[in-house]
Amino acid sequence: MSPQPIEFGNTLPSVQGTLQPSPFDNPQNWDSVTIAGLTWGSNAPGAGRIVVKRAKRSYKWEKKNPKGQVGERQTWVGRSFPPFELHFHFWDTPGFNYWQDYSQVFVYADGTAPPALAIYHPSLVLVGISQVIIVDVGAAELQNEGGEYIATVTLEEFKPVTAKNITASPAGASNTSGAVTTTGFPLPPLRAALEAAIAIEQARVAGANGGIPDPLLGWIPSLGGFPK
Repeated sequence: MSPQPIEFGNTLPSVQGTLQPSPFDNPQNWDSVTIAGLTWGSNAPGAGRIVVKRAKRSYKWEKKNPKGQVGERQTWVGRSFPPFELHFHFWDTPGFNYWQDYSQVFVYADGTAPPALAIYHPSLVLVGISQVIIVDVGAAELQNEGGEYIATVTLEEFKPVTAKNITASPAGASNTSGAVTTTGFPLPPLRAALEAAIAIEQARVAGANGGIPDPLLGWIPSLGGFPK
């Protein structure tokens, strides 16, 4: 598949399809993670805090260097799924007890097929991660003299293989997509879909603020939760 250069100021803002709460306006949402429907962090009384480390959206490229030529042949061969970490912090007995219960989410029973787990954290949504598998679970380790402990859980994005083969070599650069921004620049298809999702989100927020029931009956990120 060809890499498509995009003019500055017209890049895709994200792959998540909906706006996420700002860490500056809603820090509690960035200090919480929900896995398999269970929450750890500021939105869960008694729990400690959470830190997401090294989560990323990665791509695989096959590269060949022709002899006697400048440049290389780059063939996109799909996505890769590097591991990332969740650091669970706690510093008192309530936090420790909460971790003892919460850590059971990461236990795979011997002899059974391990399930993928649904996960929500704003930073993960921004790189398209919504399902994970467990790689390893670290023991709680003392971090400082103040008595803070950290347990590290390593995860990978879960993405089942598809039958469609989309391996391709790069073609010539192009910057046309059909849709056009208000400034006249071509609008990438994913950006067009995202802007449509944003318009829906804004309408839902306006309705919720005006007391109108949400027709989708779902989470409204910019309000920090479900409609009242």
